[in-house]
Amino acid sequence: MSQHRMETVNNVTEFISNIQSESCSSDEIRSFAEDAQICQTAEEFKVLYAFLSFRETLEASASASAPAEAQAQPEAPPQTPFTPDLESWKWLLTTAQVEQRTQEWYSEYKNVLTASEVSKIFKKNRTRDQLIVTKTPLSQESSARRLAVERVTTTPMDWGVRYEPLVKAYLEKSLKCKIQELGRIRHRTQNNIAASPDGLFISCELHPELIGRLVEIKCPTTRIIKENDISVEYMCQMQLQMEVCDRPSCEFVEAKFRQPKEESDRNQTSLDRGWITLISNIHTDENRYLYHDTPSVSMDPDWAAVETYEWELAFLQRVTVPRNLKWFEEAQPHFAEFWKDVQAARDGTWQIAPAKERKRKDTSENLNLIKCEIVEDKEDTDALSPH
Repeated sequence: MSQHRMETVNNVTEFISNIQSESCSSDEIRSFAEDAQICQTAEEFKVLYAFLSFRETLEASASASAPAEAQAQPEAPPQTPFTPDLESWKWLLTTAQVEQRTQEWYSEYKNVLTASEVSKIFKKNRTRDQLIVTKTPLSQESSARRLAVERVTTTPMDWGVRYEPLVKAYLEKSLKCKIQELGRIRHRTQNNIAASPDGLFISCELHPELIGRLVEIKCPTTRIIKENDISVEYMCQMQLQMEVCDRPSCEFVEAKFRQPKEESDRNQTSLDRGWITLISNIHTDENRYLYHDTPSVSMDPDWAAVETYEWELAFLQRVTVPRNLKWFEEAQPHFAEFWKDVQAARDGTWQIAPAKERKRKDTSENLNLIKCEIVEDKEDTDALSPH
């Protein structure tokens, strides 16, 4: 890192942004920061400390996984075969949880801050204000959302609901594992915080080290999946999931699906393919998806086919994200402030800040703290290689 760059740094957030692209060790970064007196306040020191702590964690992990000849270490004794500690995760199978997308699921929503929305509380803007409103009795959040919809009315959320089961099936087949679906689980000591991971590895023949690891699945519609590109929103979501479930890591899985319109549109290099039929109950308004390997499928007489189409799995990527205890500790004031505002909104004493004031308060300070603590740059070149 050049001395010129150090002299032009004005604050800790700029300093962190600058060194992201530098090939410096955490010790070198710490030394530079001390010499240049980067931290002027206690808050800035906390941010830098969190960043350096996480950098050192990653460096230690990388060092542990480096080839033996590169480490120049004495030959280690044979390792004990991996044996999962069942008691460290088995409680997740029996603990109280609310099944996803049920009436109880929607009714509970106003009283908990969930992992999928936690990143919004760090923003001083309309996004946070709208989240506060959804936790009040006046909010009219609909619980009548259909879980299976026609292609012409598909939203990004609908797309994810449609293809998430196929990702789980592909992982189970290719890794010879079993992924248990989890409902919404409340935090052990903070009852107004909850998370609902997409799954939990409960067995794995090929890679037993995956047992007990959480799974979070994303199926973007148009967004391009990039290496080492996990958004702050997804990182916050997984950190809260690991905190609620008390797990050390989460497997972040992204999958790109296509719906070929005709046979000539097929991609011959696809990882997997099949068909989906949207069916509707002739006595109710319930819709479901049927997944099948051939173009035709037999159905119960109470159900009618609405549409059938082919799908193909074009790409899949797995990244292991480690838990960061420091993140949850630093987030506590934000949790407290959020629920304080929610209570004020319920009492009628809270008002949405004017647009000009929201803009003034909408700084990057809070999100910089999150980025510093949870960014993980580990990436697979092979979508199915072990971690």
